[in-house]
Amino acid sequence: MAQDQNNVAAIAYGAHALAALGEGDRAKEWIDQALLIDPDNLNMRYNLACAVSVYLKDRDTALALLGPFFARTAHGFLNWAKEDPDLEPLRGDPGFSAMVTAAEARLAAADESAL
Repeated sequence: MAQDQNNVAAIAYGAHALAALGEGDRAKEWIDQALLIDPDNLNMRYNLACAVSVYLKDRDTALALLGPFFARTAHGFLNWAKEDPDLEPLRGDPGFSAMVTAAEARLAAADESAL
């Protein structure tokens, strides 16, 4: 961070560490910074959502991070997300279910149009 304040990987790892330490407010500040630098990084969004879900138990922030992920992810990553234990706290949430269902429908439609 001292050498490159825009290193999104370092910022995301820092946010994850802060969440693991229970520093929720600071973690969310770092998450906001990471999203400012690279808002389209789906892998980062997914991993930050996992950290927020597991350590901070913040369903709303986790779902906000996952929205763009589910809107653009591929089959393999969707299947992983459906089974990932880090997202278990979100599974009963209607918003999470709706995002998964929409992603499945989007991918099924893409598969149909490819035939």
